[in-house]
Amino acid sequence: MTRLARKTEASPADRFPSINERLESNLEGLYVVGDLTGMPLLKNALNHGYDVVQQIAARVDAGKTATDYDVVIVGAGAAGISAAMAATEKGLRYVVLEKARAANTLHNFPARKKIYAEPVALETRGNLWLGQAEKEEFLARWRETIEQEQLEIRENTEVADIRKNGHFEVLTAEGQTLTSQFVILAIGKQGTPRRLNVPGEDLPKVFTRLYDPADFKGREILVVGGGDSAIESALALSESNHVTLSYRRSDFARPKPDNARLIREAIESDRIDVLFSSTVKEVRDGEVVLSVEGDEKTIANDLVFTMVGTQLPLDFFRKIGLRLENEWDKKRWAKLGLWSLLVFALYYVKKFSPDHPFFCDCPLHAPSFGLVAVASDLWAKANASARVWYPALYSAVVCGFGLYVIFRRKPSRYTFWRTVFCMGFQTVLFFLLPWLLNEGNLYRLGYAWPLSMGAVFRPNPEYVHLLTADFWWLYGLLFAFVGIPLLTYFHGKRYCAWLCGCGCLAETGGDAFRKLAPKGERAEKWENMIYVVLGAAVVVTLLKAFHAGQEGAKLYDLFVMWALSGWVAIAAYPFFGGRIWCRYWCPLAAYMNLIGKVASRWQIGAVRGKCIDCGLCNMNCEMGIDIKKRAIRGQPVTLKDTPCVGCGECVRVCPMDCLYVGHRKDPEQRWQLPSNDEILGIQ
Repeated sequence: MTRLARKTEASPADRFPSINERLESNLEGLYVVGDLTGMPLLKNALNHGYDVVQQIAARVDAGKTATDYDVVIVGAGAAGISAAMAATEKGLRYVVLEKARAANTLHNFPARKKIYAEPVALETRGNLWLGQAEKEEFLARWRETIEQEQLEIRENTEVADIRKNGHFEVLTAEGQTLTSQFVILAIGKQGTPRRLNVPGEDLPKVFTRLYDPADFKGREILVVGGGDSAIESALALSESNHVTLSYRRSDFARPKPDNARLIREAIESDRIDVLFSSTVKEVRDGEVVLSVEGDEKTIANDLVFTMVGTQLPLDFFRKIGLRLENEWDKKRWAKLGLWSLLVFALYYVKKFSPDHPFFCDCPLHAPSFGLVAVASDLWAKANASARVWYPALYSAVVCGFGLYVIFRRKPSRYTFWRTVFCMGFQTVLFFLLPWLLNEGNLYRLGYAWPLSMGAVFRPNPEYVHLLTADFWWLYGLLFAFVGIPLLTYFHGKRYCAWLCGCGCLAETGGDAFRKLAPKGERAEKWENMIYVVLGAAVVVTLLKAFHAGQEGAKLYDLFVMWALSGWVAIAAYPFFGGRIWCRYWCPLAAYMNLIGKVASRWQIGAVRGKCIDCGLCNMNCEMGIDIKKRAIRGQPVTLKDTPCVGCGECVRVCPMDCLYVGHRKDPEQRWQLPSNDEILGIQ
C-alpha cells in the first residue's frame, strides 16, 4: 500500500546567496535574480530580470566607457532573457553568458510537459511572453523572441570566475575576460545533479534527466527518488516499460494530489513496483544491487534514472565572494556572543538590584576598589529607574519596527492587525498602565505561568497598589489554568504572536529574520526540549508552593535566572530567526502545545489543488513548519502536530491564495474534499 509521510522529509537545505530587498548581493553592483532568490516562479524570474535592469539603468555611469559592458548577465533562463530584453529597451551595453543553451531548464523538461503561468493574479513586467503551454511551444516562442530582438546571448560559454576590482571582471572557462559596471547572476537552481556516490554510477545507462519517455520501450528501468519529478518520470516511463521506483524513506513525503492518485493506480496495475526504505548499493551491467530495509536485493535492469535533485554551486558562490544566507564564520560567532552579553546585561540591570547576592558575594565589591565602587553606584542608579526606562525602550523598539512592517513590508489585513495589536499590547498593557498606576500588578494581565513564574503566587501586599494581593493571586491561577486553555482552544497560540511581550518583539523586530529560522527534521526534533523546560518549571513551582526549604527556594531562583536566557535568545534574532526562544525554551509555549494536541479549533486552512510547490510558505515560516507539504495535500496546519503561533505570514506570501486563517463554512471550498490519505486508500 502506498503511504504518505507524517514527518518532514529530510533533504539538504538550499543555501541561497544573501541579498537585500533590491536583490543586490553583498558585492555592490552584483544582483541575484530568479530561482537563486528562493522564489521559484517563472513570473518572479521575469519580473526580477526586468526590475533589476531598471535599477541598473538608473545607476549606470554613461561616462564610464572603460568597461566592455554596462552589465554582464550570467544565465539565459527566464530571468536572464527578460533582463536582456529590458537592457535592449534601455539602450544598455550588455551580454548574456550561458554555459549550455538558452532556456536550458525548459529544454531539460520531459517532452510535452505542461508549463503554467501561475499565479494568474501576479502582474508580469517586461515583454517576454509567458502563458500556459507545453514545453515545445514555450521554447519556440522564446527562441523567436531572441532572434527578433537580436539579443546578444553567447551559448556554451561557462563563467569560471567573477572578480571585483573597482569594476567587475567576468572570466570565462575559455580564458576570456569581460569587464562591466554591473553583473546579474541568473543561473537558476538547476545546477549539478546530486550523486548517489555508489559504484557503477558513471555507467552509460545511468541518466539524471528524462527528456522524452517515448525513446524507451520494453526496458527494465529503475527510477531513484521520491519527489514529484521522480514520480512523474516513473509514471511516464511505465507506459511502455516495467519500472521500479526506489525511495530511501518509508513514505512519499508530499506528492501532488494527481501524482498521488496516479502512482497508486500504477502500483495496483503492476506497472510500477515501489521499494520504500531502499537505497542503491551498486549499478552493474544488466542489474542493480539495492538495500531494501537492510536486506540486499538484486534486480534486472537496463536503465537507471537518478531523480534526486540538484545542488547549488556553493563553491562557485564562495569563490566569487558571495555571502550565503545564514552562513557562519568566526566573525559571526563573535558578533552573536557580544550582542548576547549586551542584551543579557541590559535585562539584568532591569531585573535585579545591586544588593543581589551576585554583587554582595563578589570579593571585589568593596569601597576600597574605586572603579568598582563607581561602577556599582552607576549600576544602582540605572536600576532605580529601570522600571521606567526599560519598558519604555522595549515598547519604542516594538512600535518602531511595527511601523516599519506596516509601511514597508506590505502586510495583509490579518498581519496588519496583528502588528497593530502587538504595538498596542506592549505599549499600553506592559508599559503605560503599570507606570501610571504606580507599578501595580497589572503586568499579570498579560503574563501567565509558567512564562511568569511568580504569577501563580500571592504577591507581597506591600507591592500591591491596585485591588488586593488575594485578587491578583486568584487572577494568576485562573489565567494560567482556565484562561490559557480557553485561548488555546479558540485561538491556538495566537497569544504568542499578538499579545506576549517576547512574541511582539519577534513579530516586529524579528520580522526581517524569518528566513533564518532552523528548518528540517533535526530542528523539529530539538523542539522537544521545551517539554523538559516545562517539566522543570512544574517541579520548581511545586517546590516553591509547598515551601520545600531553602534548597527549593534556591532552585526556584535558579530557574528564574535561567529564564534570562530568553533575552539572550532575543539577541539571537539576526542569527537564528525571531522565534528561537519560542520554539526551544519557552515553557508557556510547551504548555500551549500540549493543550493544542488535545483540543484546539485553530488552523491555517489549505485549498487543495492550488499549491504550485513554490516553497514561499516554508521559507517565511519562523516556526520551521513544513507548510508546503500540507498545502499540496490540502491539509490544514493545526496544533495537533505543529507549534504554529498563528502569525499568518504564510498566508500573506502565498502567491496562489491557497492558504487562509481559520475555517471556511462554504461547502464548495475545495479544502473539504477527501485528503490524499483517503485518495490513496489509507485508513
